[in-house]
Formats: sequence, structure tokens, C-alpha cells
Amino acid sequence: MQLQASALLRCKTLHFYSAINTAGLNSISPGLTPGLYADQSQWASYDLDSLNIDGFIAITPISTTTTISVTGDNIVGFMAYYGTCVNGSASNDVSIIEGWGKSLNTLQFSDSGDDCSN
Repeated sequence: MQLQASALLRCKTLHFYSAINTAGLNSISPGLTPGLYADQSQWASYDLDSLNIDGFIAITPISTTTTISVTGDNIVGFMAYYGTCVNGSASNDVSIIEGWGKSLNTLQFSDSGDDCSN
């Protein structure tokens, strides 16, 4: 039974990979590089670390996420939700995200009207 579940998961993962490359970016331009966005649960459940696609992992909330539970050589960044500008918290959020060790991390804000320049 475990073998069947593993084979089914691998089939779904390969189907997902094929959809990204065939029906996705390659249909627009083969020169574009695909990227994959998933939360930690999806990354682990669908064996996405086995794909040859750059991955970005959604993380929320920033302030209480002290451990990243997924791994993979293809993880290039984390997209952390939701940043705020209250009492300098954006600086703290950036410090937390930098500690996650990827070069393409982003801090996402829930309200496009947030202005951290003050």
C-alpha cells in the first residue's frame, strides 16, 4: 500500500512539473525560467524538493515562525506575510527573514497603503 501511495505522489509531482513547463512559461517563451510558489505543507506533501524548479515558500506569520520545516536545494527564497510598519516592526521582520538563509526573500504587506518611510 505504501508503494502505491508513493507512486501516486510521484505521478502527481511529475504531472505538476509538466504542467508548469508545457502549459506555463514554455508556452509563452522557452527563455523564461519557471518558479514555484508553495506553502510549507504543500512543499512537503507533494515532494516539491525533487523538482528541478526554483521554489519560493510562503511563510506566515513572520513573528512566530522560528523554524522552517522544509528543505531543498531548489528553495531560493521565502515570501513572508504580513509585514507592518508599526513601531519599527518592518526592520524586525527583515532581520527574522534574513536569518532564514536564502537570497531572494521578500516581505509582503497586507495593505498596499503601508508606508514605512516615516
